[in-house]
Amino acid sequence: MQTTRVYAFIATVFALCVSTHGDAVVAHLALDGGTVARKNVPVEATVSGDLGSSKAAAWMLVVPGALGHPIPAQVELTDKGAIIRWVEPELLPGQAKTYDLVAADAPAEGGFRYVDGDGFRDLAYNDKGVLRHMTRFDPADHVNTFKPFHHVYGLHDEGFITNGPGSDEWNADPKAIRFPHHRGLFFGFNKTPYGDFWHGTNGVSQQFRKYDTSRQFTGPVVAREASVIEWVAKDGKPVIRDTRELTTWRVSDKEYVLDFDVTLESLTGEAIPLSGDSQHAGHNTPVSETYDGARLAQWTEFHNKVGRLEESERSVFEMHYYLGLPQAEVAKLLNLHPRKVSYLWIAATEKLADELAGLQ
Repeated sequence: MQTTRVYAFIATVFALCVSTHGDAVVAHLALDGGTVARKNVPVEATVSGDLGSSKAAAWMLVVPGALGHPIPAQVELTDKGAIIRWVEPELLPGQAKTYDLVAADAPAEGGFRYVDGDGFRDLAYNDKGVLRHMTRFDPADHVNTFKPFHHVYGLHDEGFITNGPGSDEWNADPKAIRFPHHRGLFFGFNKTPYGDFWHGTNGVSQQFRKYDTSRQFTGPVVAREASVIEWVAKDGKPVIRDTRELTTWRVSDKEYVLDFDVTLESLTGEAIPLSGDSQHAGHNTPVSETYDGARLAQWTEFHNKVGRLEESERSVFEMHYYLGLPQAEVAKLLNLHPRKVSYLWIAATEKLADELAGLQ
């Protein structure tokens, strides 16, 4: 047994103890919700203990001594300990939870997997596509292949919701696309000493080289890929190498969270300035024109405005609107008089009136 403090993505986790004596319960975790209400939140914790002797077909988190549905977990064994990942269904401000990590005999019901294709690779959950990484480069077909990108599948069998080669609108008439350099999820800059790596003009390109399989994993909760890409100048010499790590969380049946981590390395021996305007620099996420981008923008602005509410108003609004808790329950959890909760709810909804009306 040992006591270890670990940190998690968004939430704080404490590994109270780790057992490696062949017990079904191999770790005890305590979760601290902090000050913000959360729902379906990805959590990652590193436990500095030896779980290597615990062989399991699957992993689950259960509340000690309580009935209820177990939470699927994913365990990655490393030289520095075990990384435990799961999606926390609901966490209220100031709430503390304790879990047992249990080694299950039966395999998980579903999970992520990578499927290689000709010039692309799909990430699927069970048999449904989630992402497609477009990796083909052909100098004879420069306009369609000058940079790798990710297509995103819709959640209702409508195909890709992103544009670019391979999408329905592109296949219908690529010449009718107003901005053919826009495609899926991609990364680049249009102003560098070696050319425009956003539009791919004058023969410059980004070329996929390989996947770093040492950083790759899949499972029932989350998947990660790391692709190595070189930025090639018009003289054919690579000047930048970037490694794009994409972590995909399945937080619910109808929602995925994508987390990008891009590392850039100069191959010239000198620092390379990267620049561009607000529309042609960094990470870009253009969606198909058949997708309701205006509706997505409405929701984004709404969530942003909620985040700018005063803390007391935001707490009440999040717990009542997002989590669906009755105002009486909110009052108990926040230790407020019910009339105070009603007052804060009215104040928040008045400030959000225009956004709420537009979302009806």
